Amino acid sequence: GNESDHPVSLTGPRGNGADYPASSTGLEHTALRNNDTKARTLMAEDCSHSSYLLTLSQRLLAAHGVRLHALGKAGSEKATVPRRVGLEAPQAESLQIETLSMTGVFEVAEQLAQAKGESLFFESRFNMTTWDPSYPVTSAFFKSAAVRSVAVIRRNILDWNICRVRNCLDGWLPGVAVDAQGKEEAACELRRTRPSTPIFAKMNPEELAAKLQDDIRQRAEIAERLLRDGLIDEVFYAEDLLSFVRHSEGLGLSIRTWYRALKYWGISPCNAVIADTLRAEVMVGEMPDPGPHSQIIYNIKDVALQLRRHGLQRYLRT
Repeated sequence: GNESDHPVSLTGPRGNGADYPASSTGLEHTALRNNDTKARTLMAEDCSHSSYLLTLSQRLLAAHGVRLHALGKAGSEKATVPRRVGLEAPQAESLQIETLSMTGVFEVAEQLAQAKGESLFFESRFNMTTWDPSYPVTSAFFKSAAVRSVAVIRRNILDWNICRVRNCLDGWLPGVAVDAQGKEEAACELRRTRPSTPIFAKMNPEELAAKLQDDIRQRAEIAERLLRDGLIDEVFYAEDLLSFVRHSEGLGLSIRTWYRALKYWGISPCNAVIADTLRAEVMVGEMPDPGPHSQIIYNIKDVALQLRRHGLQRYLRT
């Protein structure tokens, strides 16, 4: 990817994590320094490995002594919060997130977390500034509650679009999911029910080039607005946070990146605790680097030609 596409970037040399020896003390390093109850959010795009990043974030925060109070995705996933707040009402009636304004949901959840001595932790969308009409209310809560945010996107914007096409997500898709014979029928269903079935992205080359250019512009605008509104300080790349999953020598990069992310969450990070947590993941070094795009783009020749015409070949793996 080209770092200049994004107004805020994070880079660092790869390393194997050898500088971060295993810790035998775990929480002793960090629990007393990280016991505040400020709300925290992981701000991510769809198709950015956000589900795994959310789980991993919770593990890392907990490993650093943070007591978490979890809430679903802001503005999308159904979540439950008690109508009344307080430890004296543990059986309070619950209601879905859609039945309250966003401010109401967040305020109630935040008060409940505070009452229990926990930190409210939830996932929000990086691009909510453009598609979510509740952004003014959500951003107001972020400011009033001093929510600490970590924003994550995928570095390779072509991969992001391919993922959205192959998963048949909503919105502007510059292509369709097809099987190995190029047939669109049932490809999306096969992707969900039989994940081992090869599913390709058959892209509209000209539309894809226009979409990538629009995405680059829109990402920059979103990041600038979030920075201007004081909701984030930096944008992280999912590829760096998950480098340890791709190859064992990527552990050092992941440790350094998570260290910076945890600091934005108001944590006093410990490299040894981060290393221990990442090493404990069963996926460490087990997922190979993504192969050439010819393995997942059905009409790769036409796509490659069009991307080169528009100066976007840097996103293409050959």
